Amino acid sequence: MKNNAAKIALRFAAIFLIFSMIPLPAAAGERAYSAIVMDVNGKAFVLHATVKKAIDLGCLLYSGDSVETTQGASVIITYLESGQEETWPGGAKFVVDKNGSNPAPAKINKRDRIILPQISSPQKGSFTLRGRTEYADLKVESLSNTSTIEERPEFRWSPQKSAKKYRIRLYLSSQNELLWQRTTKDEELSFPSDVSPLNPGDRYTWVIEAFDDGNVVAKKSSCFNLPPNTELAEIKIEADSYLKQLDADSSDTMTRFRYILFLEEHRIYDEALKQYGILQKQHRESESLKDRRTNIIELRSMTCQSY
Repeated sequence: MKNNAAKIALRFAAIFLIFSMIPLPAAAGERAYSAIVMDVNGKAFVLHATVKKAIDLGCLLYSGDSVETTQGASVIITYLESGQEETWPGGAKFVVDKNGSNPAPAKINKRDRIILPQISSPQKGSFTLRGRTEYADLKVESLSNTSTIEERPEFRWSPQKSAKKYRIRLYLSSQNELLWQRTTKDEELSFPSDVSPLNPGDRYTWVIEAFDDGNVVAKKSSCFNLPPNTELAEIKIEADSYLKQLDADSSDTMTRFRYILFLEEHRIYDEALKQYGILQKQHRESESLKDRRTNIIELRSMTCQSY
């Protein structure tokens, strides 16, 4: 009996050793993507985990994916880690690897690495105004849970039904300090020319109230910040470079897409949404980019802090 038990134990140990040497397939959620589609014309398809789907702008490609382009189509993909940019013509078939495709295409360019940033708010800390009262929310169109590189940005919001006028107050978030306030009948307000511009490195809260016959009928608190001086200067130089390229060729999809990802990296979401709008007009709706754009819109709708 003891000998049989020992033999069984050895047999299970051997089986365990064999299986432990076989690499297990990664779970679907653990497979890191390798590349991203930077431009696509015509029809192209990717086979991912036995599911075949059409490729669109911003589509993420994973190591092991099989890609096929139809006749007359073209696809440009960039590998995130290596920065390798590949141009594929129609009638092509290839497999995505970690840093390049197999087989390699005829046209390869070396570009800067692409960073796919997470959509998140840059705001920290708290901001409280005493005497909180519940009001309907206004929908703001700028400067909400974002960064800006403008020292005198513009404040914009959607019209509130029945509102006769709006009051805008700007606070320095860290000190709950009121910097200025203005009243207007319009749905936008330029930064007042008779007050000091924003200070690099500071966070701000602006509160907008809609009035009807002297009563507040809607209210919204939104936050934004201006990057520190050294970072601000670098961002402006890089942004200016992208804009000059786009001025020279407004149809340059790859440059515009790279510009959007650059803006997202620095949480400059207002300008990113503007560029998404241009891309949407130039291309049919991209489902791959829809989620990123939706995340920014939803982030903008959030009240930054309690007030």
